Parts: sequence; structure tokens; C-alpha cells
Amino acid sequence: MVQKYCVVLGDVVDSRRIEDREAFRDRLQSTLATINDEFDESLRAPFAVLKGVDEIGGVLNAVPPVVEIQRRLALALHPQQIRLAAVVGEIDVNAASADVAAMDGPAFARADALLAELEDADLTFELRGTVPVVDDLLSGQINLLDMFRAEWTERQVEVLSKYEELDSQKAVADSLAVSPQAVSNVLANTKGPKVLALERRLAGTVSGYPSLDADEGEA
Repeated sequence: MVQKYCVVLGDVVDSRRIEDREAFRDRLQSTLATINDEFDESLRAPFAVLKGVDEIGGVLNAVPPVVEIQRRLALALHPQQIRLAAVVGEIDVNAASADVAAMDGPAFARADALLAELEDADLTFELRGTVPVVDDLLSGQINLLDMFRAEWTERQVEVLSKYEELDSQKAVADSLAVSPQAVSNVLANTKGPKVLALERRLAGTVSGYPSLDADEGEA
């Protein structure tokens, strides 16, 4: 029996346009470190920067965490976008390693090819797992959410992140030293509460995704 994993590869959109590459790399590494800490139990190989500030990779034991990981990256790296390709499949080179850079196999090859497809289609996320109809629905909704996020300013992202944390317009206003009306305007202009509700629905949907048992069929 062959164990399958969810290989996640990513590349930063328009990375050549990043002016302060060192600062961005620090932010990317810090974000990945936080993700690795919070999702430690779901990781076969921790997320790491694979090349400059352009490429990242990680390997999951299950599919559900990829939705929240994608969201964390999208918000933390904003306004820079990142493409993610998540593929369920086999790892046949250094499968026991904890270093994603040392691993290889069919899932990595498929994820790499999928990243190229995403770039050609000007999209930011695709999941190829074990339930194609669910994969397509999740991927479509995440791409739509990324289109919303792309229109937000850095200040709007800050306000929305604080609103998600505190769940109170007044608390956000007090925390950021702005008026409640300013917070209300951000929530209205970004459709923030609706986006947060959709993100919660996505998390609920993916939580029922089948486990990656050794006898699961290839997607």
C-alpha cells in the first residue's frame, strides 16, 4: 500500500516587481514559521522557502488545512499575491524526510505543472485531491475570494484582520485609534463580514474531506 500526501507548492505573483526583496523574504519566512507552528500536527514536511522569494513548498498529511493556510498566506503577504497548487499523490524520493526541498515524486511533478497552468490562467489556487467535484468548488471559491482581496488596501486588510480577531467595530476602532465610522466604512466597502462568512463556510466544507488513507484512489 502506498501512502498519499497533499503536496503544496507556491510561487509569488510578479515577484520581480518587489522592491525590497529582503524585507519581503523576512515576511514570507515569518508567515511560514507561524503556519508551521499552528499546523504542526498536519505537516509531513514543514513549509519552507525553496528559491529566493519566489517559491515555497510544504507537505500535508490531510487536505483540510490547505484552505486556511492559503488564506493566511493571502492576507499576510498582501498586496503581493501568491499562487498555490495543492495535489494529492505519492512521494517516492526521500518520503521519510522532513525537508520538503529533498522530496520528489509524482505529486511534486503534478503540483509543479499545475502552478504553470495557474499562471497561464491568471488564477491563484487549485486543488487536485480525491473528490474532484469538491476540489473544483473549493478552488473556484478561493479564486473568487482572492479577487476580492486583491482590491483591498493594506489598511483595509489591517482593519479586517483586527475585526476578525475582536468581532466588534468599537473594539477595532479603539485598538487602531480610528473612529467607529471609519471601521464601518471599511467593512462596507470591502464586504468584509460577507467575505469572513464565506471563509468560515469554506472551512466547514473542507473539514469533511476524506482522509488520505493508503487505499484511496488517485484523483
